[in-house]
Amino acid sequence: VLAFAGCVLSEFGAPFEPCDKDDIKCLSAATESFLEKTCNGIPDYDIKAIDPLIIPELKYEVDPDMGLLFEFKNINVTGLKNQQISDFRMDTDKKSVLLKTKAVLNIVGDVKISLTKNNKVFNGVYSASYTALGNSKYGYSLVQKGDLEYFEVGPEVNSCEIIGEPVISLDSSLQNAIDQDADARALKPSFETKKDTLRKNTLCRIVESAYITVIHNLRSSAKIYPCRAFFNGMCAPFEPCDKDDVKCLITAIESFFVKSSNGIPDIDIKAIDPLIIPELKYEVDPDMGLLFEFKNINITGLKNQQVTDFQWASATKSTVLKTKAVLNIVGDVKISLTKNNKVFNGVYSASYTALGNLQYGVSLVRKGDFAYIDIEPEVNSCEIIEEPVISLDSGLQNVIDNDADARALKPSFETKKVTLRKNTLCRVTEAAYATVIQNIKTITKVYPCLAFFNNMCY
Repeated sequence: VLAFAGCVLSEFGAPFEPCDKDDIKCLSAATESFLEKTCNGIPDYDIKAIDPLIIPELKYEVDPDMGLLFEFKNINVTGLKNQQISDFRMDTDKKSVLLKTKAVLNIVGDVKISLTKNNKVFNGVYSASYTALGNSKYGYSLVQKGDLEYFEVGPEVNSCEIIGEPVISLDSSLQNAIDQDADARALKPSFETKKDTLRKNTLCRIVESAYITVIHNLRSSAKIYPCRAFFNGMCAPFEPCDKDDVKCLITAIESFFVKSSNGIPDIDIKAIDPLIIPELKYEVDPDMGLLFEFKNINITGLKNQQVTDFQWASATKSTVLKTKAVLNIVGDVKISLTKNNKVFNGVYSASYTALGNLQYGVSLVRKGDFAYIDIEPEVNSCEIIEEPVISLDSGLQNVIDNDADARALKPSFETKKVTLRKNTLCRVTEAAYATVIQNIKTITKVYPCLAFFNNMCY
């Protein structure tokens, strides 16, 4: 949109690849294709014809000091479909765009030339051939519509520059009438001193008027296709990758974890750092009757998890995602000795390194013009590496140390302490990963396949 339609409208076939916002070569090709293929207009999409473009009327005060006024009607402008991008700058912080184009234009239209200080009017046909540099500045915003983000293009400011010497002519009758009028001849010396500037200013006014329609068409295309159809890397919190480019995929996933760590409520992405698990019940050891019931577990560190492996099997449409994270947790815990009807309440804390292992199937489903990734139920497992650091608050620890039944279980607990502790922490980690994978499922419903992968979504 913002400089082009990165996606040709449906009657012209499938979308072509979106561009990086700094890839002028890609942007130029996409823009030129859009302008050419939509030059006759598409009324159903509110895209107006630009080649030829008809300006019904245009009134321009060429020189107030001389009292020179031009009133055009039915200006026919050709050449806009072949304009080229000469510069494109997008400021994603200020959400602004500067678009510069170059076009060789031909215009012809009826004109009424008035010498307002002399009450003289001359009517005829005005023609010109010239090269114009068009500048358009406009703001934009990203708005959510259903499951997708769309560009909303703000009001534009258009300006232009004429390069080289324009070729301008009036029809012979009009030219003769002006040449033979005494008041017109009296103004000629003054006009000649600034002829180039006045002519270029007049032509620029026509260009600026034409560009209102050009930007209108870009604005209309932005309402049809989502952000992802136009640009890479600004409509989703990651860059699309080739499916076999593991390095790119790892970077994209890690970027998503960081950029969405606080959650995105508008699209149902949950916060993962900190991540709060409201409650979790885990039978640590049935033989000992040892049961942990957690509440409000606060987990930090998930946004910095590293992807250690990503395997995509296109034949079986299955994915393996392995991560490593240094996690810190703290939460309320009720420790029950179920065989002794004993309960101890307090605060449980731990610091540890976890390897997460997610396996899930995927399929592609088409929704409208785009294919989306559908993630099937996952298998979630973990491994705790190294010795976790675990502590209970002093009050809870003292109560356990002084309880006879708890002391009686201690020798049995010590023989398998490391395993029991790691299993408990893995259960917490797996609960946390349920939210991580849910966010991945959600993001694939929001953004189409081409936001994630190159060359496999059509």
